[in-house]
Order: sequence, then C-alpha cells, then structure tokens
Amino acid sequence: MAVARRLSFGRLRQNVYEVIRANSLSLCKFSILNMAFLLVLTLGLGGVGSLWFLAWGLGYYLFHFMFFRWFFAKKPPLLTLKFFDTLLPAVKVMFMVMLGLTVLAYFPYFPLLFGGTSETIKNVITLFIGDFMGESNAYNFMISLIMLVMAPVIIYRPLLGWVAAVLGRSGSFRNAFKHTSGYYKMFLKVCFVFYVLGGVLWLLDRGLDCHGILFAIGAAPLSILFNLFLAKTYEALFLD
Repeated sequence: MAVARRLSFGRLRQNVYEVIRANSLSLCKFSILNMAFLLVLTLGLGGVGSLWFLAWGLGYYLFHFMFFRWFFAKKPPLLTLKFFDTLLPAVKVMFMVMLGLTVLAYFPYFPLLFGGTSETIKNVITLFIGDFMGESNAYNFMISLIMLVMAPVIIYRPLLGWVAAVLGRSGSFRNAFKHTSGYYKMFLKVCFVFYVLGGVLWLLDRGLDCHGILFAIGAAPLSILFNLFLAKTYEALFLD
C-alpha cells in the first residue's frame, strides 16, 4: 500500500503541527472545555458509581465524539444517530485495556493456581506479592512500561476503529488492524511521547502537592493533542 509507506512519525508530527497552526483558536476552546471536565473529575464526583460520575462520563464521551466530528467536518457535530454506532467499539476498547491491566495485576498469582509448585517457589512468590506489589512505585512503574509496550495494540489501533465509527464508517477492529499493519513502531513512538509528558506532569503534581489539579490542567491540552495524532493517523491511513 503506497500511501501507508509514506507515513512516518516525522510526517505525522508535521501534519499535527500544521493543524495546530491553522486551528489554534478552536483547539484552545476544546482544551479549556476539556480542562473543565478534568478539574470537575479531580475535585470529586462522589465516587465512580455515583450518578454524578455517570453524567460526567457521558458528557466527556460526547465531548470527544464531538471533537472528531468537528475535525472531519461532519454535520451535525453532535446530534446524530451515528453516536450509537460508536458505543460497541468504545466498549471493546475499554474491555481490551481492562483485560490488559487485569492480566498484569494478577500475573504474579498465576503460578499459585497450578498444582505441583514447590514450597520454595510459593514462598518467593508470596514475598514478591507482599513486599514488591501493593504500594510499590517500582512495581507500578514496571506495569506502566508494559502497558506502554502494549498500547499500540490495545489502545492506539482500536481507537482508530472507534474514530471510524464516529465518522459513520465501519468500526470493525479487523478493518482498523488491516489499515494499520506494520505501524507498531511508529505508534509506539507516539505513545512513548505522551507517556513521558504525562509522567512529567504526574511527578510535578506530586512534587508540588497539587492533589491532581496541576495534572488535570496539563492533561487537558495533552489529551487534545493526542486526539490530533489519532485524527491525522486515521486521515493518512484510512482516507487517502
């Protein structure tokens, strides 16, 4: 596929930069609205199971739905039945992420589920779970690195299928993976950049004892920037 070979991380970055220059005011508005969403979440909504959180989640989902409709100039930007076609791909993305996190969280326990494990190995595993897991920053960092390596497969590529559904096209993950075959390294570069930026924000927030407020403020434009990378990736690999 000739078009696919022309896409590189440098070219994608340049395409995103051009979009920012041409639409700086609109992107600032999206970033401010995104910041309001994230600050409301940070300041508390009464727990994940509360009605306020559910209302926030629906609003935030609609926000991102509207962003991609705006980017690709789809009318109407929000009030369309195409919204319901995006729900299944969104659930699939969430399922893949949660499955990955669950497998990583319980991976050390797996040897204990099988018979024949020696007492020495059981003791080592038990000590590892008790001393290294839990509140260990080293263990959390290791998990985050593994998730980073998995992100192009379980997050970036599936999200492109969701973008397709937002635009009224097929949200099939099989189709999304077909269009993005051979791009693991490039997607990993994109994910790595946002991993580093997000990590720096998180460390600054903790170091300054901002209780998540600084992180929410910084993550607002950062997530919009990530959306732009997704949009330009979709445009290059699916539409050209």
